[in-house]
Amino acid sequence: MLSENEGWAVGTTGRIIKYDGKTWSPVESTVDTELLAVHFLAPDFGFATGKNSTILFFDGQSWTPQNSGLENTSDHIEMPPSDGHLK
Repeated sequence: MLSENEGWAVGTTGRIIKYDGKTWSPVESTVDTELLAVHFLAPDFGFATGKNSTILFFDGQSWTPQNSGLENTSDHIEMPPSDGHLK
């Protein structure tokens, strides 16, 4: 959850839903692959990852596929803390 009024979840067949503080609503997804994780560093900077090395980037407006450079081997990625520094 980004805050008590904004949250995201992902699931099967590319499903992405957004929480607005009251209800969960579907958001357009550009993939039909199972998504396994979603992580945001800011409201306009988030990633969703899934099966077959699927990576989607959210820019505050829409989700776009990203090239992972991997060949169907990764189901998730790790994100650094929001300050951008690994400890």
